[in-house]
This record gives sequence, C-alpha cells and structure tokens, in this order.
Amino acid sequence: MKITAIAPYAGLGELIQDVANQKELGNIDIVQGDLQQGVKFAIEAEKQGTDIIISRGGTAERIKQHVTIPVINIEVSGFDLLRIITLIKDTDNRVAFVGFPAIANAVSSVSQLIDVNLDIYAIDDEHHIENQLRLLKEENYTFVIGDVITVQLAEKIGMHGLLLTSGKESVVNALRQAVETYRTVEKIKKERDTYAQILQDLNQHTIITDKYLQLRSLSTQPIPLPSSFLRRIAAAIFQFEQILVEVVYKNRFYQLHAHQLSSQQAVIELLEQEAPSKSLPSISLVADPNASVYLSSNHEEVQLAIEQAEALREQPAPIVIIGENGTGKESLARYIHTNDTTDFLRIDGAAFPSVLLPYLAIVLEDGGTLYIVNADKIEETTKDWIEKQLKAKVPFRIILAMNNKTSDRIPAKFKTLHLPPLRERKEDIPNLIRLFISSFNSEYGVQIAGISEDAIQLLESNPFESNIIELSRIINKAVRKEETAYIQDSTIADIIDELQDQSKTVIDITGTLADIETQIIQAVWLEEKKNNSKTAERLGINRTTLWRKLKEIQ
Repeated sequence: MKITAIAPYAGLGELIQDVANQKELGNIDIVQGDLQQGVKFAIEAEKQGTDIIISRGGTAERIKQHVTIPVINIEVSGFDLLRIITLIKDTDNRVAFVGFPAIANAVSSVSQLIDVNLDIYAIDDEHHIENQLRLLKEENYTFVIGDVITVQLAEKIGMHGLLLTSGKESVVNALRQAVETYRTVEKIKKERDTYAQILQDLNQHTIITDKYLQLRSLSTQPIPLPSSFLRRIAAAIFQFEQILVEVVYKNRFYQLHAHQLSSQQAVIELLEQEAPSKSLPSISLVADPNASVYLSSNHEEVQLAIEQAEALREQPAPIVIIGENGTGKESLARYIHTNDTTDFLRIDGAAFPSVLLPYLAIVLEDGGTLYIVNADKIEETTKDWIEKQLKAKVPFRIILAMNNKTSDRIPAKFKTLHLPPLRERKEDIPNLIRLFISSFNSEYGVQIAGISEDAIQLLESNPFESNIIELSRIINKAVRKEETAYIQDSTIADIIDELQDQSKTVIDITGTLADIETQIIQAVWLEEKKNNSKTAERLGINRTTLWRKLKEIQ
C-alpha cells in the first residue's frame, strides 16, 4: 500500500509520520501544500502510483475533484474544536471563525454547546476570505480561527490567526480509514479483474452507457465496434428498453444484447461469435471505408447496372437490386453508399422483427444506407414501414435486395438494378480471381502471384450455384493451400471436390426413427466441428439434450 499525505501545515505532516511509525505502516510520502498546491501534488502522486491520498479540509475536497484514487479527509474532531475554542474562551477580544461551510457548522455547534461567544463566517471560495477578514478588522476583531489560508491572510493584514489543527486521534482515524479503504478497493479490483478476464476469455465486451450517451467499457480490451454506432444503439435503448440483435462488422459476428438498467443507465453486452447464430435478427454494420467492393465486369448487363448505380449515388432515390444469392448485390449497394462517415446497415427482411424497425430509423438519423436482403420475403408490416419512411423523406437511403423480381413486393418509386448470375458472365471470373487473390494475400500474409490458365478454365466450367460467394470461398482456400507462386489446376480440383464432399451428407433411412435421428445428430455435430453449442442451435434443441443424446451414441 502506497500512501501520500498532503499536509496543509508542517506540524500535521510530522504528526502523520509519528502515527504511521507507531502503527508500523511503513514510510508514507508526506508533502506540504494547501489548496491548489495540494491538488498539484495529488495529481503527480496518482501518476506515480499512489494508492491512497490523505489530506485535510478544503484541500482534501479540492483533491477529490481532480484524482480517481481514494482521498481520505482528516476530520476535525470534537477534541480539535474544543482545544481551539477553549484557547480563546476567556478572552475579552472579539473572535471570529472564517472558513469553509463543512467546518463552520461544526464550530458553531461546539461553541454554542460550551457557551462561547464566537462569530461564524462560512466562505465557499478562498478568494473571498481576505475581503471578509478586512471587514472583520474594521469591526475590531482581534482573533480569527481558521484553516491555513485563513491564518496566513489574517496575519498578512495584521490580525491574529489561530490555526485549527488536527490532533493525534483524528490522524489515527484517518490512517485506519485509509487501510480499510485500501483493502476494500483491492478486493473490488480483484473481483473486477476476475470478471474482466472472464469477459475477455468469452470474447465478451460489456459497456455501460448513460442518458448522455457516454460509454464506459468494463473490459480491458478495446471495444470492437465503432463508438458512434454504439452511441446510436444507446439512444435507441432509452426508447425501446431492450434490443437483441446480431451485428456483423469487418467479417466478425457479435451478438448484441442491450437493455435499460434505469432511467439514467443502460448496458450493452457484445459477445463475439464464430458464426451467425441464425436465431437472432441480424444487422451488418459496414463502417469500414476500406471494405472491398468486388465490382468488375466485362458483361454488358453488369456494366449497365454499374453505370446506373453510378448515376444514382448522388440521388436520394430508393433502389431495388435483383439477382441470385452471391451475384454481388451487396457490393453494388456498398458502391452506391458513398459516405464513409455514415453507417451502412444490413438486415434480413425475412427475419428482422418489425418491432425493431423504428430503432433502425434512430440509428440512421444522421443519414446512411439501410440495406434489406431477402426483400422479396418481407412482411406487410415491414413493407408499410418502408413506404412510411419514403413519404417522410428520411435522411437515409433504402436499398432492397431480391432474388427474383416480384412486382407486388417492390414499393413505388424504387429504381431497379439487375445482376445476372456468374454462370452467365464467365468473362468476369479472371478479374474477380485477381481481386480475391490480392485481398487474401493481404489477409493471410501470403504471396500468391497469380493463377494458371488451366485453373481458370477449370473454374469457368464450374456451375457456381452460389455465384461470387462460391468463387471467393474457393480462392480463399487456394491461397492458403497452394505451395507454389501460382494457383494450379490440381489445387482448384482438390478444393472443388472437397466442397462437394462437404455438401453431401448421406442419411440411411432404412433404419428406425431413432437410428435416423442418431445419423442426423452425428452429421451435424461433425459439420460443426464438434461444437456442442452450434450443433444444439442448428438442431433446435438445448445443450443438455444434445449432450445426453451424444452420450447415448458414444
């Protein structure tokens, strides 16, 4: 335990050291300083690793406002007051107390109790003390009782200052309180560090926010999401009381649970996931100005879509992008979203609860883009909400993504863009491969220089049912697997075979229902790499049931 004592007068410092020696508390750093000077010493002591600061009166109160470590006030005890009042009890001269209100009230009570005529002047600001003393001198006051600054100023103008000192019993109590406070703080720190480590091990971040949207993280790790986004979440919490969604940011998945604690505070909990939970409404936050946008095409229809997107970038018009999964709809939407200072929010129109739609408007109140995938599956309530936003001329753009053109699902005034599947635009495959190789070289620290012509031809013959997503997945594996400078056709062939094998799960349906169930559980468990949580979630059962069934299988 490291204690720094800041004594307003020299004698107090000596008394503190004597008491510390008697109590075997070891050496205490003692400096002499009053008010502002004492504050400077306290700030420096905190920087040097002091655990507890001890001071007195107005100096202690000032220090509390400028440091984060505990500050123990050496109280003025009843004995201290009796000593000084007894000293002037029998004088015929006029006596006054001038000082801060906290001590002034105590002096007044004791003087009345022992029937001593003592005038009390409580001063909030030390800069007004000298003016008060000059008035007292004009009224023929001789003695002034007060703290260090009062005594110094009284003597400066020719009055007699009586210093209100703290006795041994007050110092003993202060040091005892310092030891108890240190033990309590250390216990709290250990508990906090334990919880922080647990949160860190769980990849969880807990953030406390107040109604002024100030954020305070309880984790030692940096908050992974932009603070601007979290502040907007906080603003929404105080309206909706509770929010439970999944946030995708920089290809990482976070489960976000936010709820209001009181009218003044709310908590935001972020739990990093290895993959989407599939059970929560999802928000994909693209606030990274360096996010890759894979738009490169020699295909006439794609070129037209890009040209149309270019023309729409500076217009507020809502947009519908139509194309199969993986054709680049989101890349085109990001391309249209040009402002790096605003958010790009991605939600699933088929699964996002309509009750949370007003919350999105709050998050995007400063502008940005709301990108809704599976818009051809949106509920009527969501469709109505979209139309209301358009009529209200909200500051954000709405972009819908649909797999198939369904006219009754497209609200009026939407501009339509179309992206054909990759199997119809195979001339784009070489350029997309180059973009993916460059991106994955940077991500994995590898140096793949290119891809062989045979490998390109093999890829061009692939049906690509998942379009660009599937091509990206293949190149991702290839840059990590390839042992030469160029990706070879043998590497591509192995990866395609591997992906096809993974997509084939043969279930023998000739057995009993229990046998079929066992095969399904084993297949899903292995596909999820023996992760019980993900397996249980995918099967729609709880972890206890899964554990019991796995025990039966084994």
